[in-house]
This record gives sequence, C-alpha cells and structure tokens, in this order.
Amino acid sequence: MVLSQLSRFAAILGKRRKAYVKRAKHDRPVFKSGGAEIWFRDKMVPRPQVKGAVPAFRKRDQIGKQPDAGALRAAKKILELDHVLEALHEEMCGSIETRAKVSELTDAIGVFDELCKLEKALLEQSVDPRAIVHHAPVRIRFIYGPAHDSLHPEYTGPLMILGGRTGAELYGGADKYRELLEAYRQRHTHSQAEDRGDESRPRPSQNSAGILVFEGEEFEIMPHELDQPGVNL
Repeated sequence: MVLSQLSRFAAILGKRRKAYVKRAKHDRPVFKSGGAEIWFRDKMVPRPQVKGAVPAFRKRDQIGKQPDAGALRAAKKILELDHVLEALHEEMCGSIETRAKVSELTDAIGVFDELCKLEKALLEQSVDPRAIVHHAPVRIRFIYGPAHDSLHPEYTGPLMILGGRTGAELYGGADKYRELLEAYRQRHTHSQAEDRGDESRPRPSQNSAGILVFEGEEFEIMPHELDQPGVNL
C-alpha cells in the first residue's frame, strides 16, 4: 500500500479503536438488597413472585459499578488494535507515494470501513443495562420444628408465615408434612417430661416477709419506691 492508502487505513483503525474504548467504559450498577428470609430449620419459605414486576433500586443502595462481559472483551481488543496501529505507523514512516496504487486495496479499504461502521453499531447494542444485585437478607431461622400453628396443633391449612401456603406445599406433600409434625411433637413431649422429672436442681423460694431463700441463704427483696428521687418508671 502507498502512503495515502496506509493513512486512510490507519484512520479507520483509529475510529474502530474509539468504538471499543467507548464500549469498554460501560459499567453495570451494583446494588445491595436486604429484606428478610424465613427458615424452618433447613427449609426456606419462598418469597412471593409477582409476574412482570421490575425491581426498584434506590440510589443510596448502590455500592459500586462493575464492567460487563462485553466491556472486558473490548478492553482486550483495544490492546490488540494498539499493536496493529503501532506496526502500521512504522510502515507509514517507510512508505513513499511514488509507488503505484493498487485499486483492489482501495476497494478493500472501503469495504473494511463499512464493516467497522456495522461493528460499531453492534457494540453499542451489546451493552448490558441490567443491575447487579448482591442479596444480603436478614435470616430468621426457626430451629425447633416444621412450620405449624402452635395454638391449633391439628390445623393444616394455609399459614400466614408461609405466605398463604400450607405446610404440605412447603414440605413436598401432606404425608411428609404429617411425619415431620409427628416427629416434632414426640420430641417436644419427651423434652417436657424430662423437665418435669428433674427435681434435683435447687429452686428459689420466697416467704411472705419479702425474703428470698435460695440454697440456705436469705436475700432481702428491695421494692421499687415510686416517690424515690431520680427514679423514672
């Protein structure tokens, strides 16, 4: 290629490099998400999903930015184009215009220019606008048994704490849910029996004169006085 062709080719590569630089600068916002998760031992209660609902993020919940996959690939492509442009500039320094132009090369450079314009449009469309969400919810874990209504032990209908689901829906079937409930009730009954049968521990006793007797020692109980200065109840 003669100097004029090299100059045009270098200008096209420079525009291509600018398109990749712009693409490499795209960042996805990173947000933190809180909320609460309810667990019954090792079973989490699913959160209700609303179809078509778009999560709303507050600006104060944004904790940073992160480039998407296309931006990382564009950064690598910039390094490759830098090496090509450097070699092209060296070629331009040793080129002279006295050599005859090759028309095929001129046409090829024009086609390359059109392809670079199409590539630029595709790069602009490849950006990922979605936010990255780091979930860090508060976990409320119930470790003493499956989800149930302790005031109505025989009730197996929908529970508010399960988001309107039944225990059978959460645990994968009515039979499995009944087995879990029965095992929990047996453990609970056995634990209560052990507590009632353990009378070896000394228990504090209180007489009518305001004296607390514990293991042979007497402790005087000092009642709160409402009219005592400096005391706010």
